[in-house]
Amino acid sequence: MKECTSAISKLFEYLDQELDIKDTETFERHIELCRNCFDRFDFEKALRERVKNSNTGAEPSEACKVRIQNILKKFDS
Repeated sequence: MKECTSAISKLFEYLDQELDIKDTETFERHIELCRNCFDRFDFEKALRERVKNSNTGAEPSEACKVRIQNILKKFDS
């Protein structure tokens, strides 16, 4: 469980390629072995790709912003 908490806390840094070599290797080793963390990683990676590919330059609606903020609050807990 402690390893999962550590891995998830570094997920976005990993996706942004901001981890050093040691932390990158530790993260990759963990997600190879932990299905739950791999699923979270895979979801976040796919979501980023989808958002990147669907960027139309349009500003999201206020309702969309509120939904995203509510989702993010759930992960902050």
